[in-house]
Amino acid sequence: MNRERKVTWSDTELYRTSIENNSGLSFVSSLADGKLPNPPFFQLLGFKLVKVQKGLVTAECEMGEHLYNAACVVHGGVVATLIDTTTALAVRSCLPKGSQMTSIELKLNFLKSLVKDSGKIIAIAEVIHLGRRVSLAESKVYTSDGKLVAIGTSSIARIYKFTNEISPSLLTGC
Repeated sequence: MNRERKVTWSDTELYRTSIENNSGLSFVSSLADGKLPNPPFFQLLGFKLVKVQKGLVTAECEMGEHLYNAACVVHGGVVATLIDTTTALAVRSCLPKGSQMTSIELKLNFLKSLVKDSGKIIAIAEVIHLGRRVSLAESKVYTSDGKLVAIGTSSIARIYKFTNEISPSLLTGC
């Protein structure tokens, strides 16, 4: 029996424009409250932001057979991507308008496998260190009944345009 999953998304230019014109907290909050539609990757994997505070992000993802690998368990890459996404958004929530950033390192430990009947998983990410150049955030992923599935940290680099001086607004943080 074949299965099908349809994914639709909005024009991705919305996100670039929003990042350029809003603080990081405003941008991430707009994703959580639906003022901005979920990015394509969120749609594909079923991620949903449910809570945003400066330096703290909570997201959910419903498990399903569409996320299976060949061993008939949810692929670890789904959890890794959820950790990478939530840590990046936690850091972004602390950054000023127009900031660019990228993940430069991701470390994680898987503690529990997931199957289609595992239900919803919840990732809670928090900024551990907000640096001028590199920040560190941690995300813990739980089942809906509170069992720890995975824990990970991500190092996230700020990307600066070359200028002769650093604006004081770049030094603000959580």
